Parts: sequence; structure tokens; C-alpha cells
Amino acid sequence: DALIRTQFVHAVDPPSLALVVPILRRGLKDRSADTKKQSAQIVGSICSLIVDVKHIMPYAKTLLTYLKRILVDPSPDVRFVAARALGSLYEGVGEESFDGLVDWLLETLRGETSSVQRSGAAQGLSQVLLRSGADGVRQRLEEIIENSKNGSKYVREGYMSMFVFLPEAFGDEFLQFLPQALPAVLAGIKDESVEVREVAFHAGQSLVLQFAKEHHDIVLPPLLEALGDTNWRVRECAVQLVGGLLLKMSDAKVVTFFARGEMGVDDETSSSYDITRKDEDRMCEILGEERRNNVMASIYLLRSDVFAQTRQTAWRVWKGVVQNTARMLRKIFPTLMNSIIFDLASSEHEQQHAAGTALGELVRKMGESVLEEIVPILNQRLSSDDAAARRGVCLGLAQIMKSAAKSHIAAYISTLIPAVRDALCDRAEMVREAAGEAFMVLFQNVGGRAIDEIVPALVAQLDKVAEEAEAEESDDDDDDDDDESDDDDDDDEKDDNSAASKAELVLEGFRVILSVCHKEVLPYLIPELARAPISVFHAQALAALSDVFGRSFYKYVAMVVSVLVDGMSQDDEEDAEDIAEAAEAIVLSVGAESVHALLTTLVEIMQTDESPKARQACARLIMAFASEGQASFQAQTPLLLGGLLGLYTDEEKSVQKAAVKALKAVIDGVPEERLPNHVSFVRRSILDLVRDKGTGRLVATEVAAFSQAKGLGPLIPLFQRALMYGKADQRELAAKALGEAIELTSVKALTSYVVKITGPLIRIVGDRFPASVKAAILNTLALLIAKSGKYIKAFFPQLQTTFVKALRDSDANVRSKAAAGLSELMVLSRKVDPVLKELTANLDLGDHHVIAAMAMAMAGILQNKKVGQRVSAPIMAAVREATQPLLNAPKDAVRVACARAYAFSFQYADDDELERVLRDEILAESSMWSERHGRITVLSALVECEWARLQSLVFEDVLKVLLNGLLDDNFNVREVSVETCIKMVITVLRLPEEVEDEFGFVLVNHEQDDDGKDDEDDAADGKVDDEDMALVADRILPEVAAVLGDNVAQVRQVTVGLLHDLARRCPERLMKRMLPAIVPDLVERLADANGPVRILAAQALFFALRFDHGKQYGMAIVDELASGALKSHPSNLGKTLANIVRKNVSKLQGLSRARRHQHNPRS
Repeated sequence: DALIRTQFVHAVDPPSLALVVPILRRGLKDRSADTKKQSAQIVGSICSLIVDVKHIMPYAKTLLTYLKRILVDPSPDVRFVAARALGSLYEGVGEESFDGLVDWLLETLRGETSSVQRSGAAQGLSQVLLRSGADGVRQRLEEIIENSKNGSKYVREGYMSMFVFLPEAFGDEFLQFLPQALPAVLAGIKDESVEVREVAFHAGQSLVLQFAKEHHDIVLPPLLEALGDTNWRVRECAVQLVGGLLLKMSDAKVVTFFARGEMGVDDETSSSYDITRKDEDRMCEILGEERRNNVMASIYLLRSDVFAQTRQTAWRVWKGVVQNTARMLRKIFPTLMNSIIFDLASSEHEQQHAAGTALGELVRKMGESVLEEIVPILNQRLSSDDAAARRGVCLGLAQIMKSAAKSHIAAYISTLIPAVRDALCDRAEMVREAAGEAFMVLFQNVGGRAIDEIVPALVAQLDKVAEEAEAEESDDDDDDDDDESDDDDDDDEKDDNSAASKAELVLEGFRVILSVCHKEVLPYLIPELARAPISVFHAQALAALSDVFGRSFYKYVAMVVSVLVDGMSQDDEEDAEDIAEAAEAIVLSVGAESVHALLTTLVEIMQTDESPKARQACARLIMAFASEGQASFQAQTPLLLGGLLGLYTDEEKSVQKAAVKALKAVIDGVPEERLPNHVSFVRRSILDLVRDKGTGRLVATEVAAFSQAKGLGPLIPLFQRALMYGKADQRELAAKALGEAIELTSVKALTSYVVKITGPLIRIVGDRFPASVKAAILNTLALLIAKSGKYIKAFFPQLQTTFVKALRDSDANVRSKAAAGLSELMVLSRKVDPVLKELTANLDLGDHHVIAAMAMAMAGILQNKKVGQRVSAPIMAAVREATQPLLNAPKDAVRVACARAYAFSFQYADDDELERVLRDEILAESSMWSERHGRITVLSALVECEWARLQSLVFEDVLKVLLNGLLDDNFNVREVSVETCIKMVITVLRLPEEVEDEFGFVLVNHEQDDDGKDDEDDAADGKVDDEDMALVADRILPEVAAVLGDNVAQVRQVTVGLLHDLARRCPERLMKRMLPAIVPDLVERLADANGPVRILAAQALFFALRFDHGKQYGMAIVDELASGALKSHPSNLGKTLANIVRKNVSKLQGLSRARRHQHNPRS
């Protein structure tokens, strides 16, 4: 204390130093901060009093050591004094004596020790550089700025501290470095390290306090720029610094905006100085009105910042520098609005939010008074060439309408609606998006009025543009031969003003509106654009808007699709194609909620529209939707499959081709794992194409589209997927459906699929699948062989092996299908003998199931005369020799199969040999019922294949055996005798053959004339003479009808079933001749104890009496029969027949000449 109070009136000499330095050394080591501070002050003073530097040199290093120690003292005051003392010592002793000092300071500045040490080093270095002058700073400034961005936070903090102390040390002399220093300080405020940010803020504070008053023109611009920085910390610090600068300029006595807590603003610290109007005027005078307005507008906007810290700080600053908010807002209003519009147009969300919130606050606070000024400004700026400004205007309008009262909005609605409408069609996308937000707010405030005044106007504008487009197109056609040498600028201007460009902008406006409230807009828009007949322009407009129609579009799908399909069906091909492209775009944009309505409408049009072009158009749209549509159509897959398959029999080939393409797209669009689920439906749909829905009659033998190129192609993947990966029932259905499709396909069209179909079928049938699956596949292979013929020869060895192997299967149906398939395959083979030889050899096997299958295959091969003629005599003899002993086999299946094979072998014998075998073996009496059964089965087969020779050689003998068989003691013999007799009747009467489909329907190919009679009636009547008719009606049928009274129900059921078949197939005139022979016994069976017999008897009478032609028609035949042939019947049937028929037969409904197997005992 004594030393510091001592006044030195002359220079300090060596003796004085010798006395003072030990005391100072002790003071610099003292623990007291005051002692250290005072000692450092004395060291600094002594250095300025030394005359010769040599006097201090002995003590310089000692003093430097102790000054370094207290330079990093925890006390800021001690560090400050130590730094000045160090600078004085450095200046007094000279740089040469302290050549390592700067390096030590820099090393400490970069050290990872403590902020205190780095701060002390910065202060010391600042004082050292002060002694070096401005040149010293200039040499180090670049290094300081670069290291303030160093990767280490410790280095950044140390060097940033230099900007805290250099201004204090240099004063106004540091002004020349301010342009470089201030940006570096502001950059440090956004640093990720809290310590660096705090130091940077203090540096900014130091610069502001140092230069605010005299050099605000240099300090303020970077700070104003920082107010709009994207980093909220920069904005927070910048607003504090700006607030301090303003108060400093206004000579305010208290500046407390710089008080900061650890996390930002210290809320408890606030300005204790009330700003006056004089202070405000002083600020305006210094800054100028324009700059003042910019500063105040920026601070005001920050009051609405996204981040709470920034908002709070801005509020405190505004309160500290503005006396009256309303008065200040009126002064800065134009500038503030420009700033708001600019920020609203910014791509930064934070700036948009702040500007919008600020604008909303203005409207809420100032109400209608501010709207009078804001709305005209915004309306005027909407015509600006700057798209960003126009976007800002739209966002501003949205914010105004959000904040203003509805009554205020209503007052300016006449201005707001045109502004929003024009902005919706702006050429800049970002403006249209902002206008959409404004429209949404407008709609929320005024409801339907926004739509009523905007949507019709846009529709009218669109129609006007359409007229201009037509005019332009007409002008272009007239000018085709003119010179086209305009420059690029003219072309661009023309494009911008063209009708197409205008239309695009209007449509973009609609897109924005629809994205906001599609539910409310579509009722206005759709009826206008979907007017019939639709124009290309309107179709393209619908396509352009379709992706924003939203969920409510499902209500209008049917209307739009119907109009578009009509447009696609017009005669002008060019316009039709343009509309088709637009329609495809529309269906591709349909959402999940509209899929059902879309596809239902398309399928309905396909099924009902008489125009082939309309049906073709629907198929095209379905193809487009299934191929490229985003919405799932899995729930509507059956609908599409049925509708498209329905077009496979269309009269127009173009429609068929379109259906094929569409079906392929649909099936390709179904996930593979789901394909087997649709096999059953596809199968029924295919059968419905060739079958009359009412009668079940076969109406076609081919499906037209299957005969088209690639017509069958779409279905192949579906069937194959089900065959390979489906469940057992799905595999079976797939095989059956594939076989039916093969039958309905022309040979020419089928050839391209033979290899693709056959290979997988052969592979699959060899796997371990249920018998029903194998049977279905074998049946399909047989159909494929019969249809494709020579084109399947490449698979002959594999097929033969497959069929022969299947003959040994444990399932009877599989063996049956294998036998049929092998029979078809042999048609393609020139070497039949090896197969028959192998089959004949297998008849010696012990398994009667296999024996029956082998014999069945032999019968099938020999039944075909083209194949049988290629069999050598020895093999034929071997067949007879092997099958003849089995005619009395104990197993029915073996006996019947061998009997048929034995019978068919005699197709190739001469008359003498056939007569010998018949008389010596077949017609001979036997005491064994099994042998009698086998021989009559042989006769049954011969009736099929050799009726003419049988009739000429041994007819009476055959008839005698059969009639005796009807009375046989064994019911099996009686049953086969009945079947053979009915077969003989059918052969004699030359009745048409039956066709059986895979659903179990027996289809008779009868066609009726307009009079209700069969086409076959006339042909059959002309071929059956009286002798044949007498044979049937007088000799055979009465004996057969007598069997209806058999004591075995099965025999009765078989007999009545066969008579039922005969009645179905027989022409009316012939049937009338046979009625007296069968009607009485059938009437008796109506009271049979066996239910199936009663049902079949009623159905047999239904067809015999022609009730299938109508009840009145049938009753007329009954009356004729009752009054004629049955009038004198012993049981008085003529009188009771009509009542019996009315009670039991006429009530039957829905029967046709197709019947189910469930009532067929032979099934």
C-alpha cells in the first residue's frame, strides 16, 4: 500500500530497484488478490520510470515469471492489471529480451486447461500487440480469425477472447479491423460450444460499446444482417447487441441488455431506464429514418420468433428502445410490411413463421384500422414481377384472414376474393401453393361463398381458354405454309400467352383448390367438365386434375367414365385417341375408395352397351388400370375376370383382342399366391360362354377369343399356378378348367400352347397328389391329345409312360382317365401292337382293379377303328384269347371291361367269324349268372359298334336273349339287359348323341324352331320307318317298361333313369308313338316306395309328355293320350291320367334337357 501511494519525482535507479523488487516479488506471490493487483500496478508504473533498460534487466525475468503466474489468476481484475503490467514490461525491456513471451501466450491461448488461463493469455497478448502497434495486430489478425474456426473448441474459445480484449486495448485504433472482426464474432455466436458462444457474445458487446456511438454505420449493417440469420442464437445475441447500440447512441444512462444467464436471457434483468421520445428522435436523427425503420421492423419481427429465448430478448429490447408501440408501428408500417412480405416469401420456415405471426399480431391489435393500410399494400404487391414477393403476399393474406374478425374479412371480401383467385392461377408454382393456403383460410371463414365466387369464374375462364385454343389451332392450320423464322424471345412470349399456357395455369389453380376442399368443389366442377359429348379439352382437363380429386370422386366416377367411354367411341379417330389417353390418366389416378365404382361401371358398360367401340374402350381402360394403376383391385378381381371373359365371345374381333390384353393385365396384376383362388370362378365363367343359362344346352363348341392369337395365353399362368401351388381342390379345378379351355380352343390357336401346357401337366401328374387331381390332369392330357394331334408327338414317350403307370393307380377314377388318355394317344401311334401286348400280359396280374383298367384301355384302343386297323392279327387273337376267359370273372369291373374289349375286337373280324362266335359263345345258354352278364355286356358293346351286322346276322336271337335277360333271376343281368335294350332303341331310332360337361350336366344338342319343335324332329322322322318303330314300341319298350315293377329298387331306378334319358332325347312324333308302352308303368312308379324312383318317374313323364315346352302344351298331349291309346286301359288310366299328371308332373319347374347326375343311377 505504501509503495502504491508513493509518488516518484525522478527516475528509478538501480539502488531503488534493489530495494523495491524484493517487495514486489513478495507481493506478486501473495495470496491476496488486492496485493497481487497492487504489485502488478507498481511493476507497470516502474517500467515507465526506468531511464536505462539495463537497470531493470537483472529483475526482468523474475518479474516476468511472477506476472505470467498472476496473468492466469482467477480474479478478472488481477488478470487485467497483470496484462497491462506485462505490456509495460514488454515495452520497457524490449521484444529482444522476451523473445519467448509471445509463443508462451499463444500456447496458453490454445491450451486445454481452463477458460481463465485462456482469457488471461488473450488479455496479455492483446497488451503485447498494443505495444507492437497496429502492424502487430494486422500480422496476427488472419491467424486469430482462422483459429476462431479451429476444430478444437478450446482453441476457438482462446482466439475468440482476443476480440474481447483487443478493442479495449486499442480503442478507436481498432476501428480499421472492425469489418473483419465483427463477422468472425457473429459467426462464433452460433458455435456449438457454450463457452465459445459466451466469449463471442462478450466480444460483440465489447465492439458495440466501443464503436456504437461514433461508428454505428460500420457496426450496424452486420448486426442487421445477423437479425435475419437462420441460427436462433445469432438472432438472440444480435438483437441484444442492436438494443445496446441504440441505447448507446441515444445517450441512455443504463444499458442492461447484455446481462446473460447460462441458457440465454436472464429474465430477472430488465432495463431500469425509461426511454423517452427525445431518445427516439435522437436515434432517428443519428441513424436516419430509413435505417431506423429497418432496425425497428427487424426487432419487431423477432418478437414473433419461433424460439422463446429470441422472442423474450426481442421483447425486452423493443420495450427498452420504444416508448410507444402504436406510434412506432405507424412510423415503420410500410417498411415493416415489406419486411413481412419478404420473410413470408422466404424459403426458411422460421422466417415465414415469424413474419406470419407478426402480421397476425398486427391485425389482432390494430383491427380494421390496420386492414385499411395492409390490404391495399398487399393487393398492390400482388402484381409484382418478383414471384417471391407475390408468394409473400399470399401468405400474408392467409395470415390476415386467420387473425382478423369475420366481420372485418367480410368488409374486404370483394378485394380478397379476386386477389386469391388471380394468385391461384399465378405462373409461379410457389405462389399458387401459397394462394392455396389463403384459399383454405378464406373458405374456413366465409364457407361456400369462396367457392361460389371463385370456382365458377375459373370454369368460365377455362371455357374461354378452350375457345381460344380452338381459334389458335385453326390459325395454325391456316399458317402451315407461312415462314417460321421468329426469334427465341418471340417464341417464349408466344408460349407464355398461348391458350395452352393459360389453360395450364387455370388448371393449376383448380389443383390447388381441390387439394384444399375437393369435397365441396367437385359438385361444381365435375358436371361442367364432364358434359356430354365431352370435348378433348375437357377430357384433358379432367385428366390434369384427376390426381387431386380426392376421396369424394367415387360419387362421380360413373358419370365421368360413361362420358369418357362415349368420347372414346366417336368416329373421329384422332379425338377419340386423345380422349382415350386422358381417360387412361384418370383411371390411373383413381384411389382405393373409387376402385369399386370405376370397375363396376366399366364392366356394366361392357355387358350392356351395344357399341363395339364402347366395349373395346372399357377393356382398354381396364388394361391400363390393371397394368399401371396404384390402387389395389384384388376385391374386384372376380368382377373383372367375369366381365372380360364375357367379351371373349363378342362378335367384333377388335373387342376380343382388347379383352385378351385386358385379361392378361388383370391376371398379371393379381399376386401369384392369390391366383389359385380364382380358378373356380374362371371355370364357371368359361362354361357360361358356351352354355345357355336357362336350359344348360350347349350353344357353341369354341370360344371365339380362344381362337385369336394369344387368346388362351392370359389364362395359362392362372391354371399353372393353381396346378403347381394350389390346394388339392384348386389343383383339380385348374386341371378341369384347362381341359375345358382346350376343348373350346381351335386347333390352330392351340398349337402355340401345346408345349407350354403339356410339360407341366406331365411333371405334376407324377407327384404325390390326391387321386381327384391326378384324374383331372389325366383327363386334360387326353383332351389335349385329342385336340392337338400331331403337335403333341414330341411328348409321346412321356405320355405313354404316364398313362400306363396310372393304370396301376389305386383310384378307380384315375385308372379310368388313364385308360381314356392312352386310347387317345394310340391314335397318334403307328405301333399299337407293343402297347396291346403289354396290356394283354398284365391281364394275368392278381389285382382285379389293374386288370379292369388294362382291359378298359384295350377296349378304348380297339373301339377306334382307325387304331384297330393297325393291330396285327396275332395281337388281335391274343386280345380275344386273354379276355374271353374273363367274361365270367367274379368282379363286375373286370367282367365288363373285358367284355367290351372282346366285343370291339370283332369289329375287324369277317361276318362268318362274327356269326360263329355269336352263335357258339355269346348267344348260348349258361347256368352261371356272371357268364350271362358278361355275354350280354358283349352284345351291348356290339350294338354300339356293329349294329348293322348284328341286325343282319342274328337279330332275332339277340333280341330273344335280351328279352329273356329282362326276366333273369339275377338283378345284374336284368340291369344290363335293360341298358342294352334302351341302347338298341336309341340306335334304331338314330337319336342324337349326348355331350357331358365337367359339371355333371348332360347336354343334348337339340335346337328348336320358332314353333317350339326340335330341329332333329324332321330328320329323325324321315329316317325311322314303321317297321323299326313297331319293333321299338311294340316289342322292346313294353318289356322294358315291365321291369319298372322289379322287386329290386336298383333295377327299377336304372330302368326309370334310362326311360328318362330316352324321353329327353327322343323327338316328339316318335315319343308319341311310344307313350302307350311306357306311360302306364311310369305312372305307377309315381307311388314307388323308393324316393329316387319317384322323382325320376315324374321327370321322365315331364319330358315324355313335353311339359318342357309349356304346361298347356303338355296337357294337350295328356288329353290326346287319355282319349286315345289309354282310353280303354284296364286300370281306367285314361280317366285319371290328367289328374295324376297335374298333381305330380305339371308342377315340376326349371327342368330342361340338361339334367344332373345325382338322379342318374348309372353315374
